[in-house]
Amino acid sequence: MTVDEFLQVHPDEDVDLQVQEDRIFLGQSQIRRLREGKPVILCETGAKDARYIQAEELLTQVVYLAHQTRGLWRVSAAHDPKLEKPARYWPKLKRGISQ
Repeated sequence: MTVDEFLQVHPDEDVDLQVQEDRIFLGQSQIRRLREGKPVILCETGAKDARYIQAEELLTQVVYLAHQTRGLWRVSAAHDPKLEKPARYWPKLKRGISQ
């Protein structure tokens, strides 16, 4: 499952996304930007470290771990070709996906 597919399954939920480059909080406005093909900001510690990641680069990464804590999805994703299937499935992760 890619990040794009995950966001389609969970359209109205916020996501704390950990990618190899950094960690990104995807609220509804950030998700909308990604859907429109616009880049989002990666920021490690502040404005000095801020940089953009292109939507296509982020949305094609493979989700390998996802869990929900207090209404917030915590998702880890990477561009690792070995990760063709997620390592762990959580019940809500499969919601709406036809296999």
